[in-house]
Amino acid sequence: MKNKPAIILLYTSLLLFVIYLFMLKLNYSTDIRLHDTYIVVAHSHVLEIILFLSFLLSAAYFITRKLNLSKALTSLHINVTVISILVLVSALFCIKSTMYSTNDSNLGSSLFLKVISGSIIAFVFAQLVLVFNIIRSLFYKSTRQNKSNNI
Repeated sequence: MKNKPAIILLYTSLLLFVIYLFMLKLNYSTDIRLHDTYIVVAHSHVLEIILFLSFLLSAAYFITRKLNLSKALTSLHINVTVISILVLVSALFCIKSTMYSTNDSNLGSSLFLKVISGSIIAFVFAQLVLVFNIIRSLFYKSTRQNKSNNI
């Protein structure tokens, strides 16, 4: 598994698919009120998006398997991505149906929004690490080709 990071993301995707099947039966949703806008988000839709993104990440590692990606950056990306996905899904799975407002002083809703926001920020950070890792690998590959052509 250390040589194939896409496998970990693929296993995470399969776990998310199983959770998604359970979530379809539960029909959970979150209501968010932002000033004059009222948004209702079904948890199954959030899981669909996360599931799609995890499959895309697996495909990205499958496509870039020939590149010499940094093992430390790859490990950081995989770990932060999987942990942020699992935290987000567990937060959504634990809350049946709630309403959140931007001016809500309820401690539970505030904590829920902080957990969701933190996991989304961590997920975005991990994807930036992946992009940096791919660009770094392509840069080193092109500089090695230039050195070999100059010799």
